[in-house]
Amino acid sequence: MSSAMKKIALLIETSRTFGREFLNGIAKFAQSRRDWLMRLMSPEDLRGRRPFAGFDGIIATSARQL
Repeated sequence: MSSAMKKIALLIETSRTFGREFLNGIAKFAQSRRDWLMRLMSPEDLRGRRPFAGFDGIIATSARQL
């Protein structure tokens, strides 16, 4: 991974249609961003002391449906 590569955490609830469609939109956008490495985070990933250490950004949705 080059130093220009950006590591992005994704916190998106995928059990609902909105979350899946949101994730699909991110995936389409990511195809144009060859310098982004994205990781869909699971609840288990968040249990550590610093779950976002090493990430350059976070894309998230609220678990609460509006």
